[in-house]
Amino acid sequence: MKFLQDDLFLSGINHIFYHGCCYSPDEAGWPGWHFYASFEMNPANSIWRDTPALNAYAARCQSLLQSGRPDNDILLYWPIHGLLERPGGPGQDFTVQARAWLEDQPIGRTAHRLWDRGWQFDYVSDRQWPGRRQRTG
Repeated sequence: MKFLQDDLFLSGINHIFYHGCCYSPDEAGWPGWHFYASFEMNPANSIWRDTPALNAYAARCQSLLQSGRPDNDILLYWPIHGLLERPGGPGQDFTVQARAWLEDQPIGRTAHRLWDRGWQFDYVSDRQWPGRRQRTG
């Protein structure tokens, strides 16, 4: 898990949280309670005794990273309203596993080219773009 946290920190993420952790009490027995999109965080997990050290490490890294200022090479404008106005609107499935909703758009292809060439970037939207008028609907 430390390797995964380090990968996130190196990618520019400065705040991580555990999502989908299944707690299974001792009374539930083996294998305990399961949820498909989670990791096992209970006394049966081999890293259970090391979790406090992992959390302390993550807290130190996050504190240091959050005290800095962003310094990416590029602000990449993402016209999010074009995506939201497609059939399905805001009710579309914007999933992490199937990313065609992003990668098949010009913004997604541009982001992919930048990433492949080693450029760091942040997305910026209408509300963050200086001098852009906000859309009212």
